Amino acid sequence: WGCVKGGMGELSNSLAKACEDFDVDIFTGEKVRSIDVAGRRITEVVTNRKTYSTDVVASSLDPHVTFKYLVGYGDLPDEFIHNLENINYDSATAKLNLALDKLPEFKCGKNVARDFSVLTGTIHIPSSLRGIEKAFDQAKYGEPSKDPILEITIPTTIDNTLAPEGKHIMSVLVQYAPFKLNNKLPHNGGWNGRLREDFTRNCINKIEEYAPGFKNSILHSQFLSPWDLERTYGITGGNIFHGSMILSQMGVFRPVAGWSDYRTPIKGLYICGSASHPGGGVTGIPGRNAAQEILKDI
Repeated sequence: WGCVKGGMGELSNSLAKACEDFDVDIFTGEKVRSIDVAGRRITEVVTNRKTYSTDVVASSLDPHVTFKYLVGYGDLPDEFIHNLENINYDSATAKLNLALDKLPEFKCGKNVARDFSVLTGTIHIPSSLRGIEKAFDQAKYGEPSKDPILEITIPTTIDNTLAPEGKHIMSVLVQYAPFKLNNKLPHNGGWNGRLREDFTRNCINKIEEYAPGFKNSILHSQFLSPWDLERTYGITGGNIFHGSMILSQMGVFRPVAGWSDYRTPIKGLYICGSASHPGGGVTGIPGRNAAQEILKDI
């Protein structure tokens, strides 16, 4: 993985600084309430502070949020609405963030106190296809995996600006944790306090199995279920790719068939984020491609 010095937030800061050279105005802390349309054309964007008149909007929100909550379905063709409603946002990825007093000592590795290089890559637990299938099996039926897949990175092994001297942070992507569980509750998808604690403990115990003494090094932990990801970051179903990256939702089918060129049925409204081709991941490609199409149209 590529890591940004100072954390991923510094990538946004760098982009903002670059925009300043082109006299771009950036407003933060404003909540968009609606994208207003007249005659299937963009007219304005309304926030909690101000109304902006415009004829071009590039939305990096997922299609569900963009159209259902901000634009509304009133000006959209029936077929487009049907396709929007059938986008698959299934996600079973949770996030576990850990602050550590020291680096883990994996049984299969070298002495990390002398050599950080063995931990600068991505660590996967377990590493077998059988383990992946077993972990997914419970999730198919709406239950969190009892033997989860852990994808671990320790960015402080290459960037010492992220934690105090001698301390470290560990980022864990966890598979599989369904957005809605069989015992779901309306307000949290079923991810109640007890279940969150049990699932977090399960993940930590899994690392402990491969790195004895790991549990004693944990200073703080934060667990984000898919439901937390939706509530906190406004991504439907907690899907970090703004729609599952499955074959039926890639290429000319992203975000929906017939509208893979970043344009939408609303003139002046473009989709420029992970929901558009080529999909999720920190590449900047969807935004660049959308910008090129916008320049052709204006």
